[in-house]
Amino acid sequence: MTLLDLPEEILYIISAYISAIDRVALLSASRKYRQYFEPIHYRQDAYGKRPAALIWASENGNVQTIKKAIAASDGVHIPRGVDGRWPLSVAAKAGHEPVLELLFASERADPNERDDYGQTSLSLSSFMGHTGVVKLLLSVSGINPDPIDNYGRSALSLAAEAGHVGVMELLLNIEGVDADSRDVDGQSPLWFAIGKGHKEVVNLLIGTERVDVGMTDNDGNTPLILAAWKGNLDMVKLLLATKGVNPSSWNNKGQTALTTASINGNEALVELLLATEGVDPDSKDNSGSTPLLFAASGGHETVVKVLLQTGRVDSNHINDEGNTAMAEALWNHHLGVVELLNDWDNVCRL
Repeated sequence: MTLLDLPEEILYIISAYISAIDRVALLSASRKYRQYFEPIHYRQDAYGKRPAALIWASENGNVQTIKKAIAASDGVHIPRGVDGRWPLSVAAKAGHEPVLELLFASERADPNERDDYGQTSLSLSSFMGHTGVVKLLLSVSGINPDPIDNYGRSALSLAAEAGHVGVMELLLNIEGVDADSRDVDGQSPLWFAIGKGHKEVVNLLIGTERVDVGMTDNDGNTPLILAAWKGNLDMVKLLLATKGVNPSSWNNKGQTALTTASINGNEALVELLLATEGVDPDSKDNSGSTPLLFAASGGHETVVKVLLQTGRVDSNHINDEGNTAMAEALWNHHLGVVELLNDWDNVCRL
């Protein structure tokens, strides 16, 4: 007697007590075994504690396996994969349009289902830059085109952070999508695009005239301050040329874009900002420190020299801790800066 001579009920019980790996091995034993055991295998998988076939097929774009997995299930037992993602979200993240079409056709998919991070299939495909998938999802009746995840980030914010212009154009053309949404840190799509240096995305967002270029995050940082902190000269130039951008804006610490550039020793940025109308080269932050003090503390000789040459900074200014630029340079052993400041003081005494 062979295994296939046993009654179907017994074969089903045997299949229930062996692992998925062993069932797959059994399917590979012969065509006859596959023909008989494959439906049992898919039923066992569909009703098991950790069904894997549908999730695996969705991630890998295997349409035939999806059809078999769906046929083996009554539609109630739809599995969730890693991070609580449903098959639709898994396929959307992987960019498999045919899989999405099949899942929608089977009426087994909710376009607004959320994973453990609160992200939907649209959120995931937007971040991955799957333009075709995004276009397909936006055509589905009832889909939320502006889903917000657990961190307050929209699909548009995720696309902006990743620099996917094509996806953003699709989303921005949909009614109800907020081009200036804020996450839990007060950061917008524009903020993310600037932070990652996506100039084309920044131009796209500014061009909509639906974003606040002077927005501040929860720390009071503006897009200009962020661009300066990142040391992105082209982005700073773009923002300075944009209506509504205040070159002298300050964050919750009282620090401006010039302060930030001075802290980082970015000579090109410092020169650009100093040439901008309205920028105070001797601004004080909440601790009473100036760009010159920060540059001296960091040992940035060229920046110290540029600031001194404006003739508009007080080289002997004392901050709230009682320190001058000279004291900061001495404390941090920046002898080149000490020499610069000494020479400047000698010139000023003449």
